[in-house]
Amino acid sequence: MIDWTDLVISQHVNKPKFMSALGIVAGAIQEIQGVIASMPSKFDVDGASGDQLDKVGEWVGRKRVVEDILTPEFFGFSDDLAALPFGEQINVSIGGRFYEKGESFSSSSTLGDPEYRTILKAKIVRNQWDGSIEGLENALQFVFNTTAAVIDVGNLSLDVKIGRPITGIEKTLLTQFDLLPRAGGVKIGTIQYVNFLQAAAQATVTATGHL
Repeated sequence: MIDWTDLVISQHVNKPKFMSALGIVAGAIQEIQGVIASMPSKFDVDGASGDQLDKVGEWVGRKRVVEDILTPEFFGFSDDLAALPFGEQINVSIGGRFYEKGESFSSSSTLGDPEYRTILKAKIVRNQWDGSIEGLENALQFVFNTTAAVIDVGNLSLDVKIGRPITGIEKTLLTQFDLLPRAGGVKIGTIQYVNFLQAAAQATVTATGHL
């Protein structure tokens, strides 16, 4: 940022009261500029949380509160709550996530940030989809932040392959909420995890007949 005191002409630069007053005003302006510059990142769908994510939802057109069709998958120690074991970063389908303040144990009528972020991203790409298979693959990559492939199986349905394991709640959101963009009359068939690197290596072995 500009140090405004460096721009003071020689007529005033040696006047301490003037320089002090200018420094206070310039400092306040710089702080305001810093806050303004930080605003886009605070409302980025990947980085926003809590009230900030709610505001993103208002812009996108999707509220955090949904029908009671989901079962939370929390990490915990109590068998009474049917708590899941600690999860794995490399495989989110194993274990549960940490409970967020205000969430219900019996339903997810008010979505936690992870699930809410998923449906917001799905809503965004649904609004922008160009109707192509490639566009749907790009949409899936944006929603799940990983490689994705879409297979047209020829019976007015599309099979989806995701490059990372998805949680039960993510799958429920995508199937029961019909969040994925698709043409009229076309349905989403299976949603399956595929290790694309492993699949590509296997395909190479099969094609060449050796490692």
